[in-house]
Amino acid sequence: IRGILLWSICRVLWWVRTHLVLLSINDSNLLQFRFHC
Repeated sequence: IRGILLWSICRVLWWVRTHLVLLSINDSNLLQFRFHC
């Protein structure tokens, strides 16, 4: 159950960061945090 929860949270954060990158200039910090999951 914990693994599924972490996976779903990771997907949501990845989705948000993806749209933030599309709306703004590519930030190296965002990209690094994006590949963290």
